[in-house]
Amino acid sequence: MNEVRVCDLCHHHNESHSLICENCGEDISFIPSTIIRKERFVQNNENPEVSELLQGEDEPSTTQKTARLIEAKLINVLSGYTVILPPEGGVLGRSGTIDPRHFQKNRFVSNQHARFSLSGDEFIVQDLNSTNGTKLNGVRLSPDREYPLQEGDKLTFANMEFLFEK
Repeated sequence: MNEVRVCDLCHHHNESHSLICENCGEDISFIPSTIIRKERFVQNNENPEVSELLQGEDEPSTTQKTARLIEAKLINVLSGYTVILPPEGGVLGRSGTIDPRHFQKNRFVSNQHARFSLSGDEFIVQDLNSTNGTKLNGVRLSPDREYPLQEGDKLTFANMEFLFEK
C-alpha cells in the first residue's frame, strides 16, 4: 500500500506531500491522503467460480482501489480549538498521545482520560476509568466500554466540552 493525494479535478494520483496536482496544476493542499491498495485478479480458466483476488505490494497490479483516510476532529465548544483525531487512534489526556498540550493545564482531565480508535469507518471512544469521567451527549460513559461516535456528538472530558466532526 502507498499513500497519495487524489486530485478532485483530474483524479491524478499525486505523491502524499504534493501541494499542487502534477497533472493539471490544481491546488490539492487541502485534500487528505488516500491509501492505494494494489490488487490482482487471478482467473481460473478451468473453473471461473474459483477465481481469486490476491492482495500485495510486490505483485503486478491490474486493478487499483482507493480509500480516503478517515479524518475526524474534536472542536472545543468554548475556545473553538480543534483537536485532530489520527486515523490510528490514540489516548486523550494530560499525558496522552492526542494533542496533550491542550489538556496539560486542566487538573480535572486525567493523564490518560479516554481512548479513540477506528473500527471500519467509525470512530470509537472509551473512557479509561478517568477520575472525573467522560460524557457522550450528556450521559456518563461506563469505563472500558466502547461507544461509537456520530457526527455532531457532544463529548465532555471532566469539565471540557467538545463537538465531534468527521
